[in-house]
Amino acid sequence: MFHVEHNKLFFKVFKLLFIGIVSLSTIFGFLGVSLQKESILKLLYSEAKSIAQSITFVTSDALIIDDNSYLIEFNSEYIKNSEKLKNIIIYKMDKSVFSIKKNSWAFDDKLNEELLSMQKNEDFYKIIKSPFLGEEVFHFTYPIYFSGISWGWLHLSFDLKEYNEKLKSLYLNFAFLLVTLLAFAFIIAYYIAKTFSNPIIALNKTVKKINYDNLDVRVNIKSDDEIGELAQSFNGMIQNLADSKMKLKASNEDLER
Repeated sequence: MFHVEHNKLFFKVFKLLFIGIVSLSTIFGFLGVSLQKESILKLLYSEAKSIAQSITFVTSDALIIDDNSYLIEFNSEYIKNSEKLKNIIIYKMDKSVFSIKKNSWAFDDKLNEELLSMQKNEDFYKIIKSPFLGEEVFHFTYPIYFSGISWGWLHLSFDLKEYNEKLKSLYLNFAFLLVTLLAFAFIIAYYIAKTFSNPIIALNKTVKKINYDNLDVRVNIKSDDEIGELAQSFNGMIQNLADSKMKLKASNEDLER
């Protein structure tokens, strides 16, 4: 049986291969998880943008004529019929703020600083802790433009339950894949290290026997590569040493006679 602890060369080759395979697999795994996570966020973004465009289109007249009652009525009804949408915020250019939840709405004349920083000239999204809901949400900010004029911003906060479930499933799959890769890395590294080191270890053992004047040993390595050629040359060298020893012995006997 092959003993790892007695073969330093095997251990060095095995360690190098195992660490290399695991490191590369882990890096690619993390890159894959990051890309999948970004893909999930992109899906949320696409859905949020579609909803924002729909709300903006339907409430455009109400925004222009300053019909706040319709804005509140329509968005209150809309949010009740949406499973994922948890909060709608309308920030108008006069700095009036309407925050609409599932069963309530509120009016204010100021907005949280973090939400204000998300009001850009283009749509923007981020996972934040909502100041209106007190929990983490996927928050999407959409600038409202009609005829090239800015009328304010629409804020949409989405529940992260489905997102978190997908992430959990993604991480579990990654953990399972990592364990599988570790097992495969161990097996692959073991057999490659064994294949590479065994001939060299066999040569080393043969050399030690020759040091004890044992010229009957031979290296039993059969391969069509440089190691096989080395083994043949080594066996030829041993045979030459044995022949030379026999000739020297015969010569000494003749001299004695």
